[in-house]
Amino acid sequence: MAAGQLKKYNNIVLALHEAGLLVITKNNVKNRQKCLKDRWKEVHDLFIGLSGFGWNQATNVSRSRMKYGKT
Repeated sequence: MAAGQLKKYNNIVLALHEAGLLVITKNNVKNRQKCLKDRWKEVHDLFIGLSGFGWNQATNVSRSRMKYGKT
């Protein structure tokens, strides 16, 4: 692990400890980051044209090209 990246993890852990989360370790932060990256790919694929859904920047709500209603 590069020195810069190690310092970033240490800074995150320090901030979490200052916020009262004393049981959080560098490995917890690394694992959470990995999980978020994995999930972000799924969300990104869902909202970027692959499923008909998108995000409206002006209204900050999701949008869909599909029509929903009673069947």
